[in-house]
Amino acid sequence: MTIGFKIGTFGQDAVTGICTLGATLGANVYQTLGFPFGTGYAVTAGKTLYITEVFFHNDAGARQIYFGYGDTDVDDSVAAPTNAVQIGGNLAILTANVVYKHDVFIPVPATKYPFFWATGSNAYVTALGVEV
Repeated sequence: MTIGFKIGTFGQDAVTGICTLGATLGANVYQTLGFPFGTGYAVTAGKTLYITEVFFHNDAGARQIYFGYGDTDVDDSVAAPTNAVQIGGNLAILTANVVYKHDVFIPVPATKYPFFWATGSNAYVTALGVEV
């Protein structure tokens, strides 16, 4: 599927691969986002993934979450992905079992694995974006 894509002054005539990514994690660990769910997702060679919306919640309040990318796939790992880069600051989960939605602009370079890290346990994340 090829579509037009524009955010602010950033525009692209041909965009392929709209990605829906989701993952869960245990307590205070790193988790690669998956596509399909449960399969570590790496951005296609020659493309950039732009994550534009994130949804997240967990079963306890007073938690934080942040996003980034790295060179390796991680699954509920206390060790960060190789060459991990944090993108932006922490987002707060204030109340248990409330789904939070944020509009974001997170670029993830080709062949990198997008990930998240959260305090506490049982965090659930869905990230929406496009590969350009």
